[in-house]
Amino acid sequence: MSKETVALLRYVHGGLNLLVAIMVWSMLALGLGIRRRRASGRATLKLSSPHMAIGPVLAVLGPMGFLAGVTLITLDKGSPLEYPPHFVLGFLIALALPGMFLLSRALLKGSQRARRAHRRLGITLAVLYMFQVLLGIGILM
Repeated sequence: MSKETVALLRYVHGGLNLLVAIMVWSMLALGLGIRRRRASGRATLKLSSPHMAIGPVLAVLGPMGFLAGVTLITLDKGSPLEYPPHFVLGFLIALALPGMFLLSRALLKGSQRARRAHRRLGITLAVLYMFQVLLGIGILM
C-alpha cells in the first residue's frame, strides 16, 4: 500500500472515529436524560429506544476503529506502539464499549448494581474519547 493511501486512510480513520466519539457523547447525554426521567418518575421509553438501538452499534464500531488504527499505524510505521498513549486509550475504549453492551443486558433484568456500573463506565468512556480525539488530532497535525 502506498504512503499516500496510508496517509489518506489515517484521516478516514480519524474522521470515522470522531463520529463514533460524537455518538458516544450523545449516548451519554441520552443516558443521563433517561436517569433523570427515571428518578423523577417520568416515562423513559422515548429516550431509551434510541439509546438501546445505537449502543450495540457502537459496541462494534469502537473496537473496529481500534483495529483499523492498529493496522494503519503498523503498515505506516511498522509498530502499533508508535503512539503509546493513543494506543493505550484506544485499547481501553475497545474494551469498554463491549463492556457497556454486556452491562446493558443486566440492566434489562433490573440490576441496580449494573445500572451504576453502566453509568460510571459510560462517563469514563466519554472522558477517554475526549482525550483520544485530542491525541489523534495531535498525531494528524
